[in-house]
Amino acid sequence: MSSIDPGAPFAGGGVIVDTGGASDAAAGMAGDPGGGGSGVSGGPGSGVVRGMLELNDVLFVVRGNKLQQIDSTGAVIASLGPVDDDGLLVTMSAKPDRLIFVAANKLYVVFEGALLTPATPFTPASVGVIDGLVVALAANAREFYFSPNGIDWSALDVQTAEAATNNLMNMIVDHEEVWFFGNRITQVFSLGPDPDAPLEKIRSGVITQGLAAKFALCALDNSLYWLGRNKDGDWIVWRANGYTPTRISTHAIENEIRKYPRKDDAIMWTYQLNGHSCFRLTFPSANDGFGATWEYDVTTNTWTATEFWNLQTGRYERHRGNVATAAFGKVLVGDYANGLIYEMSPDFFHDFGYPIRWERRTPHLTAERKRVKYQRFHLFTEVGVGLTTPLWLHHHNISTADFIEALDAAVLAGTVTEEQSTILQKIFQYQPYVPLDPYPARDVMEALGFFAWGEDPVLQMRYSNNGAQNFNSYSVRRMGRAGDYDRRIFWNGCGSGYDRVWEVSGSDPVRLAIVQATFDGEVCLN
Repeated sequence: MSSIDPGAPFAGGGVIVDTGGASDAAAGMAGDPGGGGSGVSGGPGSGVVRGMLELNDVLFVVRGNKLQQIDSTGAVIASLGPVDDDGLLVTMSAKPDRLIFVAANKLYVVFEGALLTPATPFTPASVGVIDGLVVALAANAREFYFSPNGIDWSALDVQTAEAATNNLMNMIVDHEEVWFFGNRITQVFSLGPDPDAPLEKIRSGVITQGLAAKFALCALDNSLYWLGRNKDGDWIVWRANGYTPTRISTHAIENEIRKYPRKDDAIMWTYQLNGHSCFRLTFPSANDGFGATWEYDVTTNTWTATEFWNLQTGRYERHRGNVATAAFGKVLVGDYANGLIYEMSPDFFHDFGYPIRWERRTPHLTAERKRVKYQRFHLFTEVGVGLTTPLWLHHHNISTADFIEALDAAVLAGTVTEEQSTILQKIFQYQPYVPLDPYPARDVMEALGFFAWGEDPVLQMRYSNNGAQNFNSYSVRRMGRAGDYDRRIFWNGCGSGYDRVWEVSGSDPVRLAIVQATFDGEVCLN
């Protein structure tokens, strides 16, 4: 019953670390409704989180032009650099005693605490490790090179992917095989006995589907997924079934992708939570540069628009995640803009202190083109979920200068402390923050323009009678304050129409559990 589900079902997350190195304790930091993360937090830093990989209980993060090492508490224990920064993702792999990655077409190795930049007789595009052998692609070519340790590279240690004219774009190691993705064709190699040419071509592993975007490739749920292209066309999402690609995108998804101005900047990242294995496919240039993100749930074989609701602009944008990895028993996601790392969990109900706006829509409801009169729309959902201690948002009905003046006056009057003032400014400026305990008194908060959020949560309903082309105005119902378990949610007198689509939405930071939606209707003669 959903057409847009920003962040669902596991969006948002507690800020685990500001990879710039700040270290304030973060108890109850943001995420999805009502929950809280814990770990290390701090103010946003410059740089993009471009890669993350856990190795030997240490999280390695490439952010901007630094490689940082983070422990399970969220503390930055080492910072190495510089790392060339082109703003794009990095490819990361590892041997037991070293990390190997490619950033901005340059190879790096972290070994014995040092960041090395080995000399290579080629321009690296990507890197991976198969049974201890380090393999790297040459950029804009059909060659790949190999090294026993990732540090020593020879111009003689090279092989060629020979199937058709096909420049290699990226590679991935899966099930002790190396998949080399070209711009039209994919080839699969396994490790063989010849030390001078250690990778053997699998003859049945020549796949006539290439890769449409270098970073739109992932391994998940015992298989590989990618945004494809070949000599016949583009923009289908594939899953590898052995060496046979199986189409998993729908015509509707493919039509949306087709309309984006760029596809070559698309990225994929994966996660697994509560038995759901999912990947997210983001197109940063879509929608006038605001981006678009689609999620595919392998477990349920469903697609969902999974986007970030920007409270300041009042519109959806691409999901905040740029990369993700599992580490320390958590799913961690790196932000594409502010350098923060979040924990993603079904126990969080807001995005770093700000709304996750969700929407659900029904299919088109018709009765053989006859008019249907709708007496009641009834929503069966969990109620009584309001927060006992609310979060706070600002109305933004005054200028920044007037807000600062009022806040300074409250500090001078002793009704707001300096610590509280800092957090209230962050909320006003729409920055990630650690919730206060306690907040200033309610009358002080309201006088400063804040309102209690999540204390008495609401649902919005609207409907369309012309197939979702236009909708009527929203009608609001309350989900109930904490403990109000007898509340019922319904709307009477819902008009009539020939092609009805119902929509329900909300953004309060509380648990959402919609079980069913029903309506009472009568088919009319005309």
